[in-house]
Amino acid sequence: FKGIYHGKQCHSADLPSVLARAWAAGVDRIIVTGGSLKESREALEIAETDGRLFCTVGVHPTRCGVILEYISCFGRD
Repeated sequence: FKGIYHGKQCHSADLPSVLARAWAAGVDRIIVTGGSLKESREALEIAETDGRLFCTVGVHPTRCGVILEYISCFGRD
């Protein structure tokens, strides 16, 4: 929906259009996902805009290093 793939803008962001088409086609719930901490926060923000939207929070295996760095900031106490 953001049109960014592998760091390159491939088409304009079109989330409202994507959702409108989904609702018109009879979709009644959508799960928004994120593959990184930043994307998961964005997924939550999007899900909070409509009661038919839900989100998952996770980390894609190829991005685990970023999460490990984030967690290490908290120490081991």
